[in-house]
Amino acid sequence: MKKSPLDEKSVSSQITNKKIILSIIVGFFALLYLEIEGRQVVEKIKVPRIAAVVLPLPKCKEAQDVALWSNCQGKQLFPNGEKYEGEFNNGKISGQGTYTWFNGDDANLAGFGIRILRPCCIN
Repeated sequence: MKKSPLDEKSVSSQITNKKIILSIIVGFFALLYLEIEGRQVVEKIKVPRIAAVVLPLPKCKEAQDVALWSNCQGKQLFPNGEKYEGEFNNGKISGQGTYTWFNGDDANLAGFGIRILRPCCIN
């Protein structure tokens, strides 16, 4: 009995379809395996997190003029009895510090290039 060309095409297309389905299944499991292995590799090479450490600035050299103080902590006394104790940068009050007015009131300051307003002038 002779097979018709139609039957051969039908069988051939069924084999091709099965190969495609098999390729998709193998590809799926390959990707799944790579995903699982990738996670394990990432878990193995995780770097422990280190907390940031903020070190205090060095003390300013008191023998120097205040205008020369930069990236340091110091205390500046003003002729009217006011004082600032804290961080300086490029000869200016800058960063964290406490400003004390002549009447004893004080304020904690934070920022760069801070301008001081006198209590008499603040409404």
